[in-house]
Amino acid sequence: MRAWIIRGGDGGRFVDEFVDDGFVGLGYDAVGDLRRLDRWDIERSLERVGATTVDVHASVLLSFLHEVLTGDLVVLADTGRSEVVVGVIDGPYDYVPGRTDDDHPHRRKVRWIARHRWAELPPVLADGQRQRIALRRVDSPSIDEHLARLEAGEIGRPASQRGPVRAERSPGAPRAPRAPRSAAARSTPARPRKAEVSTRRCVVCFQTKPVTQFDGDSPSCRDCE
Repeated sequence: MRAWIIRGGDGGRFVDEFVDDGFVGLGYDAVGDLRRLDRWDIERSLERVGATTVDVHASVLLSFLHEVLTGDLVVLADTGRSEVVVGVIDGPYDYVPGRTDDDHPHRRKVRWIARHRWAELPPVLADGQRQRIALRRVDSPSIDEHLARLEAGEIGRPASQRGPVRAERSPGAPRAPRAPRSAAARSTPARPRKAEVSTRRCVVCFQTKPVTQFDGDSPSCRDCE
């Protein structure tokens, strides 16, 4: 089975809307109905509004149109609460024109099942917490098992039972004072530094990974190829 990890906006600010209204959506209000466009049209629309890496964004939109299927699992990152909301795609692509990216004109209906901590996801999905790209596909047999446990109520709680959003410290807010270190602690020899590892940022998932995760000079990591 496959799953789609989708971001819920910065700090998860769109999560409640998605759950309450039973859908997931992508912004890109500069791009019209995807059913009437090809890749060239999408990339030109993005270029007109000054977008960069238009090929990556076009791939995200085309995946949302063609690859996301009814019955696929969807994992919505609720970063404001440090958890995820999990559901199943429940309908075809729909275009609901709006005036801004916040209106999410590109949509899919979702039957939301449950919400739970990131740690309760199968390992193949757990790294989605650091995901920067709007949409990413993951295929694994463990996804079927996870869905079965969600449906049986073994994991999580109803998707509508949300907790408070984690408070963020404002830039000017004072930090809590630290306890002074003892003389013994100060005299402890410093730990040797770990050897630095060369890294590269993937142009598809936007994650920074060791160069060993890339083939030669390929701009995309092995997970995204």
